[in-house]
Amino acid sequence: MERRSLVIISILSIFTSFMSLIILQIRPAINIDIQERYEVSNFFIQLKKDLRTTQNIELQQNQLCFYKETSRICYGLRGNRMNRTNNNSGNNFGLLNVKQVRFTENEVGFMLEVWKTNNNYYYTQVFR
Repeated sequence: MERRSLVIISILSIFTSFMSLIILQIRPAINIDIQERYEVSNFFIQLKKDLRTTQNIELQQNQLCFYKETSRICYGLRGNRMNRTNNNSGNNFGLLNVKQVRFTENEVGFMLEVWKTNNNYYYTQVFR
């Protein structure tokens, strides 16, 4: 009986050590995903704020430009970064590790789709 208990305890301890290793490897991936979602969400919020007060919108497949007061603001893909530029200068707000973007117009406004380099997909609808 004692031998059986020792075998069971040994098996449980081995199993527990493997599970802790697996959990420690999964945890950083979860934190990265949460941070990525937060960054994308903030980027989409800024885009929606910018578009609230604009009239003239120039839409292309991977770029959206408009005038706000005396500034020309553009959202577009440059390399692997989705940038927000003001009067064609600076990258004052951006989204990193972007593989592809697409702006499309529909009956209620605009759709922005973003594919990240890790194959995550995000989209937002901007209503007019």
